[in-house]
Amino acid sequence: MSLRKKLVIYTHFSPDMQSRKTCAAQEQKVRDALGKMGIDHSEAVVIHDKTGSGTKTFHDALAEVVEMVERKEIGILAVDNQARFMPADETFAFITELVNSGGRFISTGDGTDTADSGWDLRVKMMALMYQTTIRNLRKRIRRS
Repeated sequence: MSLRKKLVIYTHFSPDMQSRKTCAAQEQKVRDALGKMGIDHSEAVVIHDKTGSGTKTFHDALAEVVEMVERKEIGILAVDNQARFMPADETFAFITELVNSGGRFISTGDGTDTADSGWDLRVKMMALMYQTTIRNLRKRIRRS
């Protein structure tokens, strides 16, 4: 008996800076983009992470996604934006593990899709860009 891999939509919001409606908005953006790509999302597993800053360590919702990858349950993991998914330092290793387990990562907001050639360079570049943006934002906030 073969295990049917799941399409997972993961959303995240930071309670200090955003409305709880953000997760629903992200989910809708991802669903719209998946539809345009011809990917059926009607039975997607949706994980709304409402636990804190995405720049910090793993949250329970993210840990659930990590465990699903370890069990090779995810066929497609879709997010609105790679930066909202997990700390930038962890992103490339995790996405590589997902791909090596037979999964696919799609970040609809920034055009990343591991089905495309060159995805690995794109993931690394986006992680570096997001990490730099977050560091600069922290400096400006502390300076204020």
